[in-house]
Amino acid sequence: MKCSNCQTENPSDATRCQECGQLLPGEVPALSIEEAEEGRTPAPGSRGRLVAKILAGGLVILLMMVGGGIGGFFYQRSIEEKHFKQAIQLTERGEWSEAIAAYNTALAVWPAAARRHDPESILGRGECYLGAGQYDAAIADLDAALGYDPGQVRAYLLRGEARLAQGEDRGVLAEFSRCIALDGTNSEPYLKRAQIHFRNNDFAQAAADADKAVELDDSLVSAYLLSSASHFYLREYEAAWTAADHAAELAPNSALAYAYEGAALLYLDQEEALTALDRAIELDPDLAPAYTFLAWAYLSRGNNEAALTNADRAIALVDESDPSLALAHAWRAIAHTSQDDFDAAGVDADKAIALNPHLPSAYLARADLHLRQEDYQAALADIHVALTLAPDLATGHGFRSSAYFELDDLERALADASRAIELDPEYDWAYGHRGRIYALQEGKDQLALADLDRAIALDPEAAYYYAMRGHIHLQRGDY
Repeated sequence: MKCSNCQTENPSDATRCQECGQLLPGEVPALSIEEAEEGRTPAPGSRGRLVAKILAGGLVILLMMVGGGIGGFFYQRSIEEKHFKQAIQLTERGEWSEAIAAYNTALAVWPAAARRHDPESILGRGECYLGAGQYDAAIADLDAALGYDPGQVRAYLLRGEARLAQGEDRGVLAEFSRCIALDGTNSEPYLKRAQIHFRNNDFAQAAADADKAVELDDSLVSAYLLSSASHFYLREYEAAWTAADHAAELAPNSALAYAYEGAALLYLDQEEALTALDRAIELDPDLAPAYTFLAWAYLSRGNNEAALTNADRAIALVDESDPSLALAHAWRAIAHTSQDDFDAAGVDADKAIALNPHLPSAYLARADLHLRQEDYQAALADIHVALTLAPDLATGHGFRSSAYFELDDLERALADASRAIELDPEYDWAYGHRGRIYALQEGKDQLALADLDRAIALDPEAAYYYAMRGHIHLQRGDY
């Protein structure tokens, strides 16, 4: 093989000219960062991606001229450019192994000292390692890139993703926060940070970051979905529905968009909710959250069998890290309690609390069980936790009113029933229960009748309200 610099003939397997040391045409051996720094002999192989090449001016030229003259410098630069362009193309196609090989070959062209002036090349290879699932190698390259240039926003973002993929939470939020501090106009770190907050059940922070991501880029379906889910768990149902609706507009075939739209509509318009949830399951028959929300829809309608069927399906499908799993257990517990299967209800309620100690519904599910077992003090303890977590939860005040009523504390029972109605003016049970309390208090039968009238207007199928109203009329002599 002839050297282009000094025209000397060399053996076919030689990589450098035996006379002048010039790099010969052909496959360029790969060097790791560490090998280059230590001056080791390069080994063949590897891949990568091109991202802006900035030459180190006179230093690079001087280094290359010493190694093989000006002709050698331009020849080596052409080899480098060829392999970097190849790396970009391979990366764009997701061919990670081949891209890393191309990066290694390109990196071997330059002396190690020159690389400090071109951290983007190391970052590109780190991104490929991340894509290939080689997280330790990715972090090593991204550490090196940041060592060369601490201002690289993308390096922090990619390193955070690698650590997140390894299941690490500590320090990952700091990576994405650093990205935001360096460039607050990029939606990606907000979205990544929202995902971590959501996974940690910090729904308020998750909602704030997801909403910011959407503000910066209103085409992000994943950000709308995360926003909807976060607002749902915060019981902000209008915001949850709005975000899910935007996601459905952008991605009409997104089953998850319809699932969260249906979840929010359960508290806004139940008929529309069932339509949305059915559509979600039609698009994805294995979408666990859709079955979770259907379980609640049937439970609220008194169809315990259908609630159990859907909760069972959700629990069989859902990943343990999904917040909807705790909800599925909580709602299955309530269904079991309604069927007097107290042992199964207790197991599900305890599981819901273990999965998410910050979920008010889990404590209310167990409180419901305690109320049915007439363990009112235990019920009050769980209700207290639920209302500490969510002071404006109407059902929590309703449950506590029921417990106080059974303990003959009518004053507190009345206060909680009134608070429940204040928080949810369409809470028919609270009107019926308050009517029952008024009926026991002298001179308040008119108030009792007014509340029972309202309860019947809200739920005309509830025989209990008619029976109680009839009893009051009987006591008044209104035959």
